[in-house]
Amino acid sequence: MSHELSPSELRNCVEAPSELMNSRLIPRIDLQCLHPHVAANVQAADSIRRACEEIGFFTVTGHGVPEHVLNACRDISLDFF
Repeated sequence: MSHELSPSELRNCVEAPSELMNSRLIPRIDLQCLHPHVAANVQAADSIRRACEEIGFFTVTGHGVPEHVLNACRDISLDFF
C-alpha cells in the first residue's frame, strides 16, 4: 500500500526550497518521509539533485542509521584525517 503525501507533509520532508538554495545554506532532506512508489519522492530527488548542483552537498535526516554508528564513523574519520 502506498501513502500519498500532501503538499504540507512534503514541505516538512524536503527542506530545500529555492530560498535556502539561494542563501547558500546547507539543504536538509528528511528520508523518513519517503515511501516506495510515491510520486512525491520525485520532488525529494529533484531537491537532492539541485542541492548537489547548486550547493555541492546536503544533509540527510530520517535515514535510520543508529546514533552509535554515526558516532563511530565520526570518530574514525577524525582519527584518519
